[in-house]
Amino acid sequence: PRLFGALQMIAATTVNCSEKMVLTATPVELAEGLKGLVEAVRSDPVKDWSLKVAAQVAGYSQYHLSRTFRNELGYGLPEFVERCRVELALKQINSGNRDFNEVAIASGFATPSAFREALKKIVGVLPSELRRMTY
Repeated sequence: PRLFGALQMIAATTVNCSEKMVLTATPVELAEGLKGLVEAVRSDPVKDWSLKVAAQVAGYSQYHLSRTFRNELGYGLPEFVERCRVELALKQINSGNRDFNEVAIASGFATPSAFREALKKIVGVLPSELRRMTY
């Protein structure tokens, strides 16, 4: 119960905080190609960020990007994109009274259930729990 309560407090603080929410912490020192890719994904997380597209943006081969991204950031490109999308969704939820399904689609998730699963995995709460915390 204490751990669950702590996770709920963190989620509520993240949602209700007007400052920039960061679920995608990155090292200060990144190679130029990775830095450009990270900035591009953060600025447009809704875009289709396939490994092929991301490798072109970074100027790396797909294999090299996949390996280097995981080594430098601690998780793979798909998880980074998912985290950026959750950040965007939380900002949208915080900025107004929008339906969670609308927020999910507007944030780049293929389905509302994909958003639900990502929110649970990354923030530790379900949309219904988040709704109770924000109202």
